[in-house]
Amino acid sequence: MSYKQEIIRTIEKLIDTQNEKGLKKYGHTLEDCDPGEYNWGQMIIEELIDALQYQQKEIHRLQFATDMTLNQFQELSKRTQPVAKTTDDFKKNLSNYAMGLAGEAGEVIDALKKTIYHGHELDRMEVMKELGDVLHYISGLATMLDIELENVARANIVKLQKRYPNGFNKEDSINRTE
Repeated sequence: MSYKQEIIRTIEKLIDTQNEKGLKKYGHTLEDCDPGEYNWGQMIIEELIDALQYQQKEIHRLQFATDMTLNQFQELSKRTQPVAKTTDDFKKNLSNYAMGLAGEAGEVIDALKKTIYHGHELDRMEVMKELGDVLHYISGLATMLDIELENVARANIVKLQKRYPNGFNKEDSINRTE
């Protein structure tokens, strides 16, 4: 089905749903209304206001999602992180998150394995979700060790720039000094 057909089907479903709501609430649909029965101008303005409010909310949601820093992600990710009350709790939490990281990394690998070796279509959304889980566990470990994720990212870039000043190449990889 083309995008055009999918959009048309979605609009048709929404119209049907709205008609059903109108039928239940008023006993008829807008199609059945006498043109003089409603203040159409006011109704249009109210609908436009609803649409504008929704649009602003969606813009805000998308900006938050696209403008999120690693440290903001780390802060939001803390919500599901266990709290350590004792040294033993701390060690168990570290172990749990290290194992969680390995497990989620394994799920990324499994999704790619299925694509590369088993002939499955690459499910980018599934890989993205698993990478998000990996990032959550990395964030948790960094938080437990009082390390900011943005510092982790910066330190890694500095290391890679030093190691591969002209970008990755096999010779620099083989002859690494560190």
